Amino acid sequence: MKKFLITLSILLSWFYKGTLAQNISCADFSIVAINPSPGVPGEYMISILFAASSNSFVNYPYVSALLDSHGDTLAKGQLNYFGQIGGTTQDYPVSLTAGMIGATFTPIFIQNNDTCLLSFPSASAIADVKTKKGFISIGPNPISNHINIDVDDDFMGEGYQVTNTMGQVVMNGKIYSKSTKIELGQVPRGMYLFSIGGDKRNTFKIVKE
Repeated sequence: MKKFLITLSILLSWFYKGTLAQNISCADFSIVAINPSPGVPGEYMISILFAASSNSFVNYPYVSALLDSHGDTLAKGQLNYFGQIGGTTQDYPVSLTAGMIGATFTPIFIQNNDTCLLSFPSASAIADVKTKKGFISIGPNPISNHINIDVDDDFMGEGYQVTNTMGQVVMNGKIYSKSTKIELGQVPRGMYLFSIGGDKRNTFKIVKE
């Protein structure tokens, strides 16, 4: 019993120093990307960076809602994780209640019983992402006739595909250089998903004007 109490005391001490004692604020969180979840219609993943030391930890974080520039609710979320460690990026799922239209998006992020209003310029902005495998940059977005894909060596030889909202593949190919120009002039206007490497985290929404 004594050993148990000592262990519990150490754990509580670590928890207090690592979380409650630290001054965690909304400024420590930022949106990295907002992308649709491949294969899950109506679901988007909001990637949030917790820019604090690895000793920091927030309890039961989640995105409760996603608002457009007019303050209307576009999507709602719920609690999914026990917490998030400082220095990491975590994806928070939300389910659409309206169309993703607007120039600025505001996720309502709950962490440690605090409410943070985060902002993101656009779900259709250029994606410039450091993934677990490597670097990907996609733009411009929206597009008119073509899209430029810039990657590092880790993505050389990987396949890519463009699918429409019905899940139909309208174009596919392989990445053979660090900079690839993909012509989409013949593709009808609308929203598409561009994916590379077969990893759902490397899937981005593109809009053809």
